[in-house]
Amino acid sequence: MKAKYTDKQLIDRMRSLPSFQYIPGNLHIIAVSSKEDRFNEFDDKLYLFEGLTGELVTSCTTNPGGPALLGVWKKYTKDGAAVIKTDEIYYDAYIASGIKGPDGRIVRHHNGKIPCLRLIKKIKYWRDKNNDKKVDKTGPVWVDNYATNIHSNSYTFFDRIIEGVKKFIGEWSYGCIVIPEEDKYYELYQRAKSYGKPITFTLLEEF
Repeated sequence: MKAKYTDKQLIDRMRSLPSFQYIPGNLHIIAVSSKEDRFNEFDDKLYLFEGLTGELVTSCTTNPGGPALLGVWKKYTKDGAAVIKTDEIYYDAYIASGIKGPDGRIVRHHNGKIPCLRLIKKIKYWRDKNNDKKVDKTGPVWVDNYATNIHSNSYTFFDRIIEGVKKFIGEWSYGCIVIPEEDKYYELYQRAKSYGKPITFTLLEEF
């Protein structure tokens, strides 16, 4: 993604969305989905905000990886790969794993292994089922919780060091928001865990 945004540009774009209600006063996340849509690459951006102030930025994917787009979704569903709908605000939709959620139970890690920000509400999705290298952002909108969590692309920090930088998304995402920059991911996760409450997630189309 070539575009670089100021905090004000991102917040103003958030304010312009039909789903806008308010700017959270504490932690919230704004992610931007790249128009270039490079196949199986981390070409999107994720920004951690506290109120109106951006505090962290990292690369990520907001789209499924190559295997999912090319048809492996058929192992799990008949409906197509899940693609989170852009230009939407999902209020209080995610919470850090490893702490008590709103229901009083400990929030599970992703696949029981990776600390994550777990999706705890229904959000909007498109479904991509034509098995090509581009993400489809058209058609019916599905409202559900497909466990499209926010997590890193390694099971432990030490695995990451051994394996080196992972360039490709691969099977790390079947719809999840995945962050390849391990140090920034764990900074995000620890901030969310310390905050201890649900976090709003805004997903923008590149503008």
